[in-house]
Amino acid sequence: MSTRRSFTLPETSPTQRTAVGERILIGRDAGYTQPVATPDGILLALIAYIPLPELFKLVPELALPVPELALPVPAEHHDKAVYVFSYYDEHDYFLGNITELQPAQLDTCVEIAHKNLHDFDHQKFFTPEFNADPDAMSFIGGSPVYLQHTLPDGLDDYVFVGQISGADLPSSLDDLFYLTENVGYIFVKKDLTGGLFFVQAT
Repeated sequence: MSTRRSFTLPETSPTQRTAVGERILIGRDAGYTQPVATPDGILLALIAYIPLPELFKLVPELALPVPELALPVPAEHHDKAVYVFSYYDEHDYFLGNITELQPAQLDTCVEIAHKNLHDFDHQKFFTPEFNADPDAMSFIGGSPVYLQHTLPDGLDDYVFVGQISGADLPSSLDDLFYLTENVGYIFVKKDLTGGLFFVQAT
């Protein structure tokens, strides 16, 4: 089990960044390249970008998909990132789109692809600042802290990556999960072929 790393998000987006693909970013951009849509054609906003090499450090069990055989992750994965997409509507109610218990009905998507596949506006994103707060509701690694006991089906095929509390988002993103009291959860498939993102409400 990985160690829980709590974080907060700064109120302002940094203006200087390391090379593309080297840091975790959380934000919202609907104008990225190679847009992702649901099977019904609903376009999704990019809300998180997690480079796989960084994720392997924070959630090391992902770096050994077959731990009993001690098989390392293939080298090609080190140029990939986890992209998290979610439905967002500035004007209309959308909480039901991101809280469905049936994964196939969620208007969200988690994609593992080359770190440069989607070009997006980095100025709309924020870099987590890690801390040692044991009561934080935003963190990477460890075990999820759910708001509800009823969970989506099929989570046994996934590894928990982290969760983001709406209360910890900068003011420009405070409706990312519709209400600030809500929490978003990120999972990645054990075989690194995709993932799952959903939100729980109080």
